Amino acid sequence: MTADSPRPRGRPRQPKVARPPRYPSLPFQATRDRLAAELRRAARGETPAPPVQDLASVATTGLVSVERAVVGPLGKAFRFNLTPDQVATAATLLAKRAQHNIKGLAANSRRTRAADWLTWLAFCAHYDRVVLPASFDDLAQFIHELIAAERKKATIEHLLWSITNVHLRHDLADPMGSLLAGDFWRDRIREDLDGEQAQAEPLRLGLLNRLVVALTAVPAGHRRVQPRLRPFVMAAQARRRLRDTAMLHVAYDLLTRSIELVGLEWGRLTTSPDGSGLYRFGKTKTDQTGKGTEQYLRPETMQALERWREVSPLGGYVFHPVSDDVDLPLALAEGEKELEAWEARVQRGRAMELRKLTQREVGSVFRRACVAAGVALERTWLSGHSARVGATQDMAAAGMSIAEMMIAGRWASERMPVHYAGKINAAQSGKKRFRKIEALEPDGDSE
Repeated sequence: MTADSPRPRGRPRQPKVARPPRYPSLPFQATRDRLAAELRRAARGETPAPPVQDLASVATTGLVSVERAVVGPLGKAFRFNLTPDQVATAATLLAKRAQHNIKGLAANSRRTRAADWLTWLAFCAHYDRVVLPASFDDLAQFIHELIAAERKKATIEHLLWSITNVHLRHDLADPMGSLLAGDFWRDRIREDLDGEQAQAEPLRLGLLNRLVVALTAVPAGHRRVQPRLRPFVMAAQARRRLRDTAMLHVAYDLLTRSIELVGLEWGRLTTSPDGSGLYRFGKTKTDQTGKGTEQYLRPETMQALERWREVSPLGGYVFHPVSDDVDLPLALAEGEKELEAWEARVQRGRAMELRKLTQREVGSVFRRACVAAGVALERTWLSGHSARVGATQDMAAAGMSIAEMMIAGRWASERMPVHYAGKINAAQSGKKRFRKIEALEPDGDSE
């Protein structure tokens, strides 16, 4: 850097550490990556969408672009064996859905179905197989390759559901509905797959308290900024910590999913005379009709929320990004050019703080808290689902019933609370059993 070069702003770039892939690569992964890149370019308008004229374009446009974007030149690699009636059925169905604004599935479900369908398109393009209708032999090879690449049972089941869903939209039979396909899949489950699913690292009450203490007591890291701006950046850091503290409390008390946590609204929060609070949920994953339910917040949580609210801009969402730029001291700007730049940054920062957080940012908040507390977790970092798992385990350890867990977590069935509390329930049941056995009076030799 020469004497005339501008001084770099912000933190110095850290070299990226290459992480090993979570799963082995699929044989057709490169084809899928090219297709995904083509979709992104089409979504940005960088490549023209192919006209809906021929059989392949109707099928790919009708079943991929409805959720994402149009497959571009690589669409020529797809083979279809559909009759004109089946193509017309799919086109009519699409038109009706657009006319009546029918989505059918939640946004996340539509995205995962589109991602699954892209995986099947990549397989068929790579091996030059017929996309629709799928043959049993092709599906069997597809499943074998997924298993060889260590994909989990739940992942493969979701892929098969998506492929079946696309078939039904073309008035085609379920490709996994035959006796042969059913027997094949049962064999794979029994011989090749393990139904056990990984569980998010739990955020239990003891860990929650450690993280909250760290966010309150441990000084935030110094940002590399101009000395005249440092007090204002550190003030933004302090506001961010108030937000993170409130988020941790709320996530644990309400057993929120990530999408629920970022969608919380101030208008749904009420305070009780004893300092506790209630939050009323509207539509959620397990309450699609929006009947609503109220959930309890501890006084400690309400206090954390109040501290955050005092420094939070007026907006509908409880949690939102915190910008370093909204506190820029315009009076310290040196010259008219810098003043204009700072004013633009302030306006962008204020606009950013009025939007809600993304789901991905929830995990980042939890990870930063762990770093501040110096917490080394057993498997990985906390995720956006960790509070839901940890609160369920604490309820199980406290002897609460499955019904009480279902109410707190707003579950429609007992499957997930039983899964989350499995280790706790097993340990408690075993200790109780052996205490009772050891208390038995000896009655002499056994017969």
